[in-house]
Amino acid sequence: MPEAFHASWAPHYDDICWHSFADFQEDFTEFTLSELQTRLKPGCRVVDFGCGTGRLALPLALQGFQVTGVDASEPLLEQLRWKSEELECWIEIRASRFQDFTAPQPFDAALCLFTVISYLVDESALQAAFRSFARSLVFGGLLMLDVPRQELFEDFEVQSPELTRHMRFVSEGGGRYRMEDSGELRTQTGSFRFSETVPVRFWPLETVLEQLHQSGFLLRETFPEASDSYGSDYLLLQRIGGPVPRP
Repeated sequence: MPEAFHASWAPHYDDICWHSFADFQEDFTEFTLSELQTRLKPGCRVVDFGCGTGRLALPLALQGFQVTGVDASEPLLEQLRWKSEELECWIEIRASRFQDFTAPQPFDAALCLFTVISYLVDESALQAAFRSFARSLVFGGLLMLDVPRQELFEDFEVQSPELTRHMRFVSEGGGRYRMEDSGELRTQTGSFRFSETVPVRFWPLETVLEQLHQSGFLLRETFPEASDSYGSDYLLLQRIGGPVPRP
């Protein structure tokens, strides 16, 4: 059974993220959608790995793409199901670890964005995930991926009328961290306290690129200005080569 990250605060996940990263989240989302629209036509098949509650999956579906959302957290996917019904847009939803995902037919593009790969804390999991991404794509299919830089693994706090949040990163060596995330969200209907500890890992860009190359990807483009703004190296890759076996 996939691990249910953010299970206890899934109904409040969107509000907590918005009050934590509003400008960044909006800019990052708009940039990603714009880049996809220049490369793909509506109707193309897109898989969003680490889709969460649909920050990218929902606007893509509303723009006419055929979207599959994959996430290991069923509670977050429940929020995505509810929102897609409210918006009357169809998204195929799959609860799965990335490395276990099997596509019924290959996609034109895959996304793995907003620091998602930091939740893959073992090299074997990272390798298996990249192979799964490759198997999920048509030959020549695109992968958009961001690789969090070291600066994002620093303590972070939010103090606003709506939200108090403390994110603490405790180093456990070898790029591994214990992320302790807690706080209080204040709404018109009351206050909600949340607390969670999640293992995460900083992956050097060189390591990620080498693993992607071994999995059958070719680096096509980087986005230096966006990468400096978002604190993650933002990459566009293309699937090349032959069939990708399971590990």
